[in-house]
Amino acid sequence: MVRFLEGKDGKRKHNRESKNEKGLRVAPSSVGTGGGSAAKAGGKSLAAEVQTTAPTEKIADNAFDQKKLLFMKGMLKAAVERLEKEKGALPVKHRYFGRYTVFQDQAPIGESATCKVFKAQHQDFKDNVLAVKIYEGEHGIDPNNSQWLKVLRVLGKKHPHIIQTWDLFHNPENNAILIFQELANKGSLLSYLQSNQMDEKQAGSWLWQILKALDYLGDVGISHRSIQPKHVLLSTKELKVKLTGFEMSAIYWDQHKEDIRNIACLPIDQRPSDPNAVSYQAPEVYGDPTKEEFDPLVADVWSLGATVYYMFAKQYPYDVTKPDTIAKDINNNVQQMQGISADGKRVVNEMLKAAATERKHIDKLVSDPWIKSFK
Repeated sequence: MVRFLEGKDGKRKHNRESKNEKGLRVAPSSVGTGGGSAAKAGGKSLAAEVQTTAPTEKIADNAFDQKKLLFMKGMLKAAVERLEKEKGALPVKHRYFGRYTVFQDQAPIGESATCKVFKAQHQDFKDNVLAVKIYEGEHGIDPNNSQWLKVLRVLGKKHPHIIQTWDLFHNPENNAILIFQELANKGSLLSYLQSNQMDEKQAGSWLWQILKALDYLGDVGISHRSIQPKHVLLSTKELKVKLTGFEMSAIYWDQHKEDIRNIACLPIDQRPSDPNAVSYQAPEVYGDPTKEEFDPLVADVWSLGATVYYMFAKQYPYDVTKPDTIAKDINNNVQQMQGISADGKRVVNEMLKAAATERKHIDKLVSDPWIKSFK
């Protein structure tokens, strides 16, 4: 088994582990939406050994912890196995495709270099306005083996704060991928902030909803990997959060090693230096990919913190042209945030720690009094 030794910045380097050093970095689900588990980093083993000299109550507690760990490991193993076996896109000749109508006679409601988004409808649910993303040309999506498509299919319509995916199809004639999802009728957080100011109550409510979505993702073995304002959609008159943007999502649990499946760092020269092209990726994401890796769940917390900071400041939490002063810049900028209490600033600062080992984990965030006040 390979153990990842963690430095101050949270990166881990490969090193052979002795038989006596095996550990499991897992934290229980805390929000309560899935009732299962969400893994966390830090290299701290939660596996408890029953000591014959310990008090009776301690032995009972440790035995309970062991059973809980076994349950969580079993649940994550089953979730990852399902993800890996899941189908991708169905052929457009499948009978399900005939249930949908795509309004391509209307102008697209969204567009990128490889994708156009149109309104759509399901014949059995005509009151539900859907969106269909149509990828054409050189999109690079494998209709059968794309992990992104498998993640979307597994997530389906299961969580109220994750965008619903109704179905996925592939047209082999032109290699088009069609993804039918619910339409978040109030746009993205990014577009909302272009014409609205943020108040603490609203921001706290959205943060809580995002945390519930991340808790569910943790239960099914998924790390989002791209939390940012444009991937937080808003729906209904109450402006409920719908998390989207799963193209970079990763399976974080290695069921064979029973530990976090770390991700190789991106080359340091890919770290954004243009203030207009920020990535919302945690600092530890960039390093030497040949020998350094990072925990995606801990990195997600930083991305979430940067998103909350943007809600109030409408800018990135540090100057990307000065990567050597990240920690100092973030601390100063958070303290200057307007419209948020001292407790709120504290939580944002704890999410935005430049060193991953100092960053507050999701299980601690959901039990924080400031965040709990917005439940």
